[in-house]
Amino acid sequence: MLFSARGFDGVRTREIAKEANVAEKTLFQHFGSKAELFTQVLQQRVMKLSGPAALAEVVQVLTRPDATLRDKLRVLALDRISFLRKHPNLASFILRELLQREAFRDAFFSQLGKRTANAFQSLFSLATTRGEIGPVDPARAFRLFVTTLIGYSVTRTVFFPSHAWDDEAEVDAMLETLFHGWTTA
Repeated sequence: MLFSARGFDGVRTREIAKEANVAEKTLFQHFGSKAELFTQVLQQRVMKLSGPAALAEVVQVLTRPDATLRDKLRVLALDRISFLRKHPNLASFILRELLQREAFRDAFFSQLGKRTANAFQSLFSLATTRGEIGPVDPARAFRLFVTTLIGYSVTRTVFFPSHAWDDEAEVDAMLETLFHGWTTA
């Protein structure tokens, strides 16, 4: 995919048309703009790689009534890290485009963010009701988990991919810190 190799701004519609073996005019008739083509192609790729079939094991754990919040977050974190390790170019590409293109960022988070945030807020609310965690704003808990996971994942897959990481130990330490803070007791 030309976009993932060179980013949105690094690809001309003429090159896309040539790669697709169609006239450039055909691209514009079908998609309207390069930005629309970009959004549709990327959404299809990301959804295929992270859609229901790819998340079957995670969904199974997330929906288990006996699984604790910590179990659910651990399985989800390890799954997402594994996904990014298998698709490092996609991780770099998404990060680059999120940082550089406001329209992409808005589309990405409107597609993914709302559903994910609502599901997580439900998980945190249930964990509070069960007494697994103290009273916490579910939206804040979601943000803390996601930003910590993204920080580790980007460091792991983009900045230092060849470093000898122990993802399970790192995720356990991340969750320990999120659940109990930096205390020694």
